Amino acid sequence: MKPRLFRAVLAVLAAALAMSGCASQRLPICPGAAILADAATRPVLKPGAAMGDPSAVLYTVSLTNITTSCTLDSRAGQTDSSVTISFRATRAPSGQAAHYVVPYFLAINQGERVLNKRQFNAEVNFAPGAASIFFQTTIASTVLKLDNGHLPTEYQFLAGFEISDAERAFRAAMDRYVP
Repeated sequence: MKPRLFRAVLAVLAAALAMSGCASQRLPICPGAAILADAATRPVLKPGAAMGDPSAVLYTVSLTNITTSCTLDSRAGQTDSSVTISFRATRAPSGQAAHYVVPYFLAINQGERVLNKRQFNAEVNFAPGAASIFFQTTIASTVLKLDNGHLPTEYQFLAGFEISDAERAFRAAMDRYVP
């Protein structure tokens, strides 16, 4: 065999061995997780504020990340997941501390079918002088019973805010001004 051909065959074999190592890694066992884009940001409006006024916003809260970890009980056909959601809240600069409670939801879906939807509350705590904060919460032990013949990766956790019609209209009116 010619040296050039020998090196080419050796390179192909090395690549095949390297790729076979990828195939031996464990497949993910957890349901996926995502933030619904249309429900990811909620501008909480001041009571009685004018709709087109940027100062109508008391504070804005956004979902910034969602992660899961889980254990699979293949005998029982279920997963037990822990879901961690990260938030960012902003407000106009103020010397006062503020505490707010904002509801959000966590749904479990399989394709287009919503299997479960639960409401939770996020606690937003601004320190005096703080205009922006980051925080996270963990929803522990969310059990998902798998349908027969289906894998955990066929399911997904979806998080978002319930947004009122007034908040949705405010976002639509103000989005053109957001850089």
